[in-house]
Amino acid sequence: MRISSDYPFSSRAASYGDGCFTTAAVESGEVELLDPHIQRLKNGCQQINIKVSKAAWQALEQHLTTKVRNTNKGVLKVIISAGEGGRGYARSSTAEPIAYVHLIDGQPDYTTWRNSGVTLGVSEFKIARQPALKQIKHLNRLEQTLIKSSNQNADDMLVLDTEGMIVEVSAANVFWRANNRWYTPELDYSGVSGVMRNHIIKQLGVKGSVVSQVRASLSTLSTCTDMFICNSLMRLVPVTSLIVNSKQTLQFHNQNIQNIVSLLSDTVSI
Repeated sequence: MRISSDYPFSSRAASYGDGCFTTAAVESGEVELLDPHIQRLKNGCQQINIKVSKAAWQALEQHLTTKVRNTNKGVLKVIISAGEGGRGYARSSTAEPIAYVHLIDGQPDYTTWRNSGVTLGVSEFKIARQPALKQIKHLNRLEQTLIKSSNQNADDMLVLDTEGMIVEVSAANVFWRANNRWYTPELDYSGVSGVMRNHIIKQLGVKGSVVSQVRASLSTLSTCTDMFICNSLMRLVPVTSLIVNSKQTLQFHNQNIQNIVSLLSDTVSI
């Protein structure tokens, strides 16, 4: 362990995780799904009482648009911090929110996953239920780091909450199809309401296909025919199998996923 005094102790984001963030794909000089990403930040700030003016949001959006203009393919991360200072956990009454913007050239390559699909396991780590923080991408991601560091016998892990309900995978949302209907977990107690998740729900709705948001246990998946995971960088990745336990593995044929891929191709790079 290295010992250092070089740490931004005054930053509430660094010291307490007091803020929220979003991660977006950059394609051909534009932020993919920029408006939903801005709205996600607004929702997060409102939920944890970070006050940002309308003018500040407009300035941030303009800054992001300008920053990515010369980037062909990249990843844009935006963090909104509650600012600096305060006494202990309490925020300073004069603290001004700070937006941190980081642009990375290039994107993770999910081509193999998209073409061949992935295998999911079931995480032994359970996500806590906290309605006050539901759906937002706040800066405390300790649960996700513990999920990632747990033993994995698969490409990614399906995560349940402490009541045994399906929530998401480690860093993406999940959809499945059963009885000719699409489903995704209800996120009233925990989990992240991802930009791509919401975009898929909206696009399917435009075509008259309603996605049912449900509280579901693992046993619900026994009749599942299709499954995929999604986020803003991987877009949509089919799940070919789910290792429920050492004695049970579910297989998915995924004959209906290409329809969603085709539907999304007009709005995102996929």
